[in-house]
Amino acid sequence: AGGDRNRLTLALGRLAGAYRGPVLAGERDAPWLLMARAQLARNFRLALMDAETLLPQTDDPGAAIAALERALQAEPAAEDLARALMRAHERQGDPAAALAVYSRTRASLAQTLGIAPSAQTEALREHMLQLVQARVV
Repeated sequence: AGGDRNRLTLALGRLAGAYRGPVLAGERDAPWLLMARAQLARNFRLALMDAETLLPQTDDPGAAIAALERALQAEPAAEDLARALMRAHERQGDPAAALAVYSRTRASLAQTLGIAPSAQTEALREHMLQLVQARVV
């Protein structure tokens, strides 16, 4: 079991460093390139969503959080990644860090897309606020 956990931790670390943003970012946006970029980004996000569920099984819980942080840096308006990272911080007992992720994502959504976070993201934010307030009381 320990070896499996170590391998999982190493895999999460490799995953975190594997995606460096859009493919051929300096090239013109040909239709084939746009499709390739979208597919790669989608596959990376799906892999990282799986990483979030594996968090409790790693030797280093920070590995999944680091992988999700890296993904969110590459796609700062990706609410699904933001929610996964918020839940990962919650599992580590750090709802304040989850609220910081929410704030960054909200700002990115407003700046890049001119929209507010979804109801699902807002509900998770409310949950994190309750956790933080319960610790203060």
